[in-house]
Amino acid sequence: SVVVLVVLDLRLALIILVSLPLFFLPVRMLAQRAASLGTTYIEYRNRLVNMVFESVSGIRLITMMNRRLQRSQLMKKLNEDMIRLWAKTSIFDSATEMWFTHIVQAVGLVIVFVFGSFAVQSGSGLTVGGLVAFLTYTPWLYSAVSTLSWTKLDWEKNTASLERVVRYTTLQPSITDDSDATQLTNGAGNVEFRDVSFCYASRSDLSLTSINLHIPAGPYVAFVGPAGAGQR
Repeated sequence: SVVVLVVLDLRLALIILVSLPLFFLPVRMLAQRAASLGTTYIEYRNRLVNMVFESVSGIRLITMMNRRLQRSQLMKKLNEDMIRLWAKTSIFDSATEMWFTHIVQAVGLVIVFVFGSFAVQSGSGLTVGGLVAFLTYTPWLYSAVSTLSWTKLDWEKNTASLERVVRYTTLQPSITDDSDATQLTNGAGNVEFRDVSFCYASRSDLSLTSINLHIPAGPYVAFVGPAGAGQR
């Protein structure tokens, strides 16, 4: 398209090329907004999915604890947040499309038509057919440049999902083996404690003191303290 426009009329082609930065000047600012919307969408979606999963899987407990009203109110608020986010996203997409697809292209075509009409009337070498061809090729060039801008914005929107995937794939376990740890072999399934003591990091006194216990493979054993012991 650029080659054809230059061949048809160099002066009008320069006008078109000068107007092309109008497609890219707001891209940086719009890209930041697109990335923010993408990150917020991921956050709201995860919260909503978790809420649905917890509500469905724990429906019996929710009913037993009479928490249905509270759950429904939380679900309603999350839905309202999603609706507001979709509204913001739709407005952003519409405004961006209007700028790239309509405003910039319309202004460029009007400028080409005005200057081209003067060139045709002045007899400087541009014919009516050449002006029509120029006006035909100009939207093709604008469409290609607009696609590049839209690609940048779409990439920024999807970056939030990509960052989440990378974060989870590179996540390191918080509990690691000691440097002198030995590899355990598969045992018979027995569990044995020998002089085991334990205390919480927030407390100085021992919760377990010199525990010795042997549990053979197969049985289930539960430790039950006095009522309210877990709150001490």
